[in-house]
Amino acid sequence: TPTIWVEPSSLEFGEQHVNTSAQQTLVVSNTGSGTLRITDIAKSGTGSEAYSFSPSTLDVPAGESRDLTVTFAPDTEGATATTLTLTTNDVSVPMLPVSLTGTSVRPDVSVQATLAFGEQRVGAPNVTMSLAVTNTGSGTLQITNPTITGTGAAFYSVSPNLLSIPGGESRNLSVTFAPTAEGAANATLTFTTNDLAQPSASILLTGTGVRPVISVPPELAFGEHRVGVPGVQRALVVSNTGT
Repeated sequence: TPTIWVEPSSLEFGEQHVNTSAQQTLVVSNTGSGTLRITDIAKSGTGSEAYSFSPSTLDVPAGESRDLTVTFAPDTEGATATTLTLTTNDVSVPMLPVSLTGTSVRPDVSVQATLAFGEQRVGAPNVTMSLAVTNTGSGTLQITNPTITGTGAAFYSVSPNLLSIPGGESRNLSVTFAPTAEGAANATLTFTTNDLAQPSASILLTGTGVRPVISVPPELAFGEHRVGVPGVQRALVVSNTGT
């Protein structure tokens, strides 16, 4: 008498991007005697149209195993809860259900185009600004490998190296500007995403390193002034000889 054994007993596909596909394998074993025959495989439940399988029937000799490949290829967003039912000639298990779960997602990155630091004094404490990255789609948006390039790249740093952003939420990248020389310091911050429509995003970073130097005359001479008459005013010129 054939005896069916299927491993694993359920398949979890997790998050899968809309219009992409993933495959997993069910191993169908015959632990009894005689040939195990899978004469029909049916699917039912929420999102069942997103799943397919191959082959459609199986013959499994005694003591052997065969693979059943299940493909999850969603074309719309949402969670699925599907049952794959195998019809067998195992008299003790004439119908064997296998649970299939997966969520079809479409993460969508949204971020501002520019982060402006303005003037920052050379040698002063660093200035850090937050760059909000928003997932306006569904599923988890992954932000990886943030890098800074350009003529002023040496003056900037960014953290963390990874962000995981649930659908409808935002997380911050911290960008620091620490100029060590005077002048404009422009750079580009780029990171990769799992948004299939926008696999990378770039943000312009602008800032200027300055070194102001005050200059004032060492004295302000009023000369002689008669008591009781209106006061005399003199202008004290304060200059910036730096940048």
